[in-house]
Amino acid sequence: NNYGTRQVDLTQSAADIALQACDLIVIAAPADVYTDAAVGRLLAAARRGKSFLISLGPTLGEDNHTTRSGLERLLELFGVHAREQLVFERDPDRALPFGVGGEVFFALPKPHAVTRGLLKDGEARFRVLLQLAQGFELQGKSVALLETSGRAFSVRDAGILVTPKTAFDGVVHDAEGPFVVAAASELERGGKPEERAARLIVIGSSVPL
Repeated sequence: NNYGTRQVDLTQSAADIALQACDLIVIAAPADVYTDAAVGRLLAAARRGKSFLISLGPTLGEDNHTTRSGLERLLELFGVHAREQLVFERDPDRALPFGVGGEVFFALPKPHAVTRGLLKDGEARFRVLLQLAQGFELQGKSVALLETSGRAFSVRDAGILVTPKTAFDGVVHDAEGPFVVAAASELERGGKPEERAARLIVIGSSVPL
């Protein structure tokens, strides 16, 4: 589709030059926690007007509890705060019968230019499959792209995934839905008219990419 891709190693100082040549920076299902230096390079790129597509599921620590991904400063620049949680959908019309139940589900698209092809006359034509998702809190110009139902809940202990299903409903919930599981945002334009505004699309699951 006339796009060229390259992999950028953010641990190298040459990454700054490589990021300058990018029109879109894709962070696809990262497995490791990002260092301050790496995120600093991404922040600099955002302030230069570079746009981001991020597919970011919950980050798990050694104790199976959700933890920081290292990308928090980048997301918060755009007014998006990762909730460090694992979301389960309990609406039977959205949850798929896999695993303990509810960790694989369909999220409902919200009206936005990005989701235009998923909607018709303001109603969802298609839903988006997510697995092992986290939610986001939004501020400023950030807006929701995908949401769970109000019956969803979240936990911080991913050990629930190996818990027998009979004990599933007795798990203590960290928070109740609905949750925003994908968001879009745009930074204010720079001082020069020709400067582009950096844009962000972030999905709280690794599955879509």
